Amino acid sequence: MKQLPRIASALYCEPWNIRTAEHAQICQQFRDYLQRGGPPPAEFAARIECPRNDADDMEGPCWRDESGRIEAWHPQVQVMGSLAILPVRGILGKHLSTLEMWCGASDYAIIAKQAANIAADERIENVILHIDSPGGNCVGNVECARALAAMAEKKSVVAYTDQLCASAAYFLASAADRIVAAPSAIVGSISTYAAYLDESRAYEMEGLEVRMFRSGEVKGAGYPGKPWTEAEIIAQQAVTDQFSQQFKGFVAARRGLADEVMNGAYWPAEFAPAGVVDDFADSIDEVISALATG
Repeated sequence: MKQLPRIASALYCEPWNIRTAEHAQICQQFRDYLQRGGPPPAEFAARIECPRNDADDMEGPCWRDESGRIEAWHPQVQVMGSLAILPVRGILGKHLSTLEMWCGASDYAIIAKQAANIAADERIENVILHIDSPGGNCVGNVECARALAAMAEKKSVVAYTDQLCASAAYFLASAADRIVAAPSAIVGSISTYAAYLDESRAYEMEGLEVRMFRSGEVKGAGYPGKPWTEAEIIAQQAVTDQFSQQFKGFVAARRGLADEVMNGAYWPAEFAPAGVVDDFADSIDEVISALATG
């Protein structure tokens, strides 16, 4: 239970590179978890497409913690001759708890480590980033993208999605040499946001008033029940803009996209603005075949 305050803080008090619908969904899952008071039910866990892989079943690069254990609930790299498939799935964050990965999230730090392992493996020539993700938390996003870009300096890297590559996931995809998508896959959502609840009126209706004593004019911004000041709003917008600058700056440098394209909109890949996607493939098997034939 000690992880719950950190999860709540991440969900409600930090900027995100993610589609709004998925962020709302995981917030609801978290609220359901709190009301249930226990782990996700078996039928929910059974739907998670991130099963644990034992070391004996692994071929090629994978990520292990200090004890050598394969990280539970995290998808592992698949190696097929000189090709490595690195999955990027679910909500993205850094140093995630078992609960978060149990709910289908993927860890930036693990993806970055997998990328480093692939870059160091001389057997591997081509890499597919197989992406199905709405994005995630801003913290760790740029470092993971840089790790993938470093891998792309040594290997030929294609980012492929046949379902969803949005926001922080598109940030990571931009590290690849090319982005390929199924025509109906959703791509884009290149922007950053933060959402806070202003509960001050609800507190007032309950006859409650928050008195805050602080040494800085923006310290304590977003505290439950306290109205937002203009200085706090300006400061929070500045932080959101800084994370957005990291995101859009990386994408612009790698993809050459104009600023008006990076406004948070997302599209079926077939109808995305020029430069968002490089090519189309109905399935990852088509991408694999194309790489095999050169």
